[in-house]
Amino acid sequence: MLPGTSSDNIGKEIPNTTIYLLKDGKIAEEGEIYLSGIGLAGGYLDQQQSKEAFFPHPYIDGLTIYKTGDLARKDSNGDYHFCGRTDRIVKVHGYTVDLNQLEECAAQHDTVAYATAQLFVDSKTQHQVIYLTVGGINTDTKIDTKIVEQHIQKSFPDCRIPVRVRQTARFSVNDHQKADNQKIYLDNRDISEQIFTFVSNCWKKFLIKDAIDPDTSFF
Repeated sequence: MLPGTSSDNIGKEIPNTTIYLLKDGKIAEEGEIYLSGIGLAGGYLDQQQSKEAFFPHPYIDGLTIYKTGDLARKDSNGDYHFCGRTDRIVKVHGYTVDLNQLEECAAQHDTVAYATAQLFVDSKTQHQVIYLTVGGINTDTKIDTKIVEQHIQKSFPDCRIPVRVRQTARFSVNDHQKADNQKIYLDNRDISEQIFTFVSNCWKKFLIKDAIDPDTSFF
């Protein structure tokens, strides 16, 4: 990371490549990143993937434009800042993970009726972890979260992704009666911070220190 830049700053265009931010098919200050230029590949080996990502350029005849799936905004200095994804594909410790596939995997377990997955970045440690909130067939169903975690790891053997499963009796829902991912995300964040606070207080009492953080050296 360059000095003076934030973790969401992905820099400027490189030579021979043009970035377009498109929203509803029009150029916008914030939107999905589309790439074009002589440095652009001709497509994927998988023809279906190519059809979903490579399109005729809407402004320049004879050129191709690539749909990245990344959302970004452009600041006054010409730098682009990552704002998320249009799909639910995330990167965790270098591994690409589709959260939809993760939810489907969890729901295949006998005790799980529904699941929602979210990537959480701890504000203190910057540690990435996926919280998978699951529910049973009814509110009395007790789910062994450790068994579900093992089930997920078997289904994703090549990806050592940190997944934490939490059971809830009832999902937070939005106005459309669908899982409110933002509310569930905040619930999981609060739980993570509560755990950190509890452990931190224990160490402060034991070591007789005023403050303990994840980077504190005990030596």
